[in-house]
Amino acid sequence: MMSSAPTTIDVSHIMGWKGSLTGIERVEFNLINHYFNNTEANFICWEVEQAEFVDVDRAVIRSEILDRTSEAEQSGSAPVRSIGQRIKNKLKRRSLPSVGATIDGQTVVVLAGLWDSQSYIDGLIKLSRHNKLVHIVYDMIPLVTKGYVVDFMPPIFEKYFYSVLPVCTGVMAISKSSANDTVKILKQRNSEIPKVDSFTLGDDIVRAKKDVKPSGVAGDFILSVGTVEARKNHTLLYYAYKSLLQQGVELPSLVIAGRKGWLTEDLCYMLEHDEDVKGKILIKETITDSELSWLYRNCLFTAFPSFYEGWGLPVVESLSYGKVTLSSNTSSLTEAGLDMADYFSPFSTDELTVLIHKYLDEPKRVAREKLITKSYKSNNWQATAKDFADKVDALIG
Repeated sequence: MMSSAPTTIDVSHIMGWKGSLTGIERVEFNLINHYFNNTEANFICWEVEQAEFVDVDRAVIRSEILDRTSEAEQSGSAPVRSIGQRIKNKLKRRSLPSVGATIDGQTVVVLAGLWDSQSYIDGLIKLSRHNKLVHIVYDMIPLVTKGYVVDFMPPIFEKYFYSVLPVCTGVMAISKSSANDTVKILKQRNSEIPKVDSFTLGDDIVRAKKDVKPSGVAGDFILSVGTVEARKNHTLLYYAYKSLLQQGVELPSLVIAGRKGWLTEDLCYMLEHDEDVKGKILIKETITDSELSWLYRNCLFTAFPSFYEGWGLPVVESLSYGKVTLSSNTSSLTEAGLDMADYFSPFSTDELTVLIHKYLDEPKRVAREKLITKSYKSNNWQATAKDFADKVDALIG
């Protein structure tokens, strides 16, 4: 049974986001784009200072989210206005005491919550009394892999999800792996478990209008996409390079496209000071979508050694460009890459070095690329967003 209730999209998280849209923000952008262009959905945003939901006019959605495509802003070189500056004098406030009357009998889709805001949590709980909440779950990393995040994150994450998910009508996870983790964690707490479904993410970089070569990248290179943080396991790439260099293997550069995150100070120090790899491993922190597209198209192949993921956008994006994709074999990654990616244990330098050495051989790499190009089934964001919206309707119908 499909739902006929009006749909309201909570854009609180992305409205306050600065810089490039990566990971969660890329999902938010593409889903908002669908609801904006193909439905009559309403949009709301949490105003932190006033502790209330506010209506977001469609003109504001267009100007402040969908038209955020300038290369300057993506690269972080343009000033980004705060959420207060963005929506000042453009939004009609919805006061929390009357929220049940102003948003009543609707499906409210929470794209990504404000985990550290107790007032926002209270606001969602109040919304749940008069509406059907559907919350996207990207992963359960702070609860499943606490050792890979900073110490303040698990309690914040835990408080948010144990407060919000039990009052939701439904959960849409970005993979079956994340859906299973969500159910498992709620069961452990004997919490109320909402209906849970999953959807797969798109693999096209829709905001890349053209390919642009990033500065400082020259010659052949292997590409690894993702924030430089402990969970992403870039240290394994460093050890693999060290091992192959000691074996006398001639290596191309390794380009890591991602901002420096937490718990990687030691790795960054080694990359800067280790003479063996100095100049061989390059971290590019501010990459636009057009530059990312160029990197995928021109790399020899990609490597993604993460310990745990909610999905694995770099895996499917790499495959969509017909590139040999080396991926760790954990969590959702085998679900993303299926039989198109080449897998290794994120704990094994040997397994990774064997694959790197194998695909440095051009005939082997080209043969694998031909198979990927022929057999990989691409899933663009337009289809993904429609599938998501249909599943939300079915979930609450």
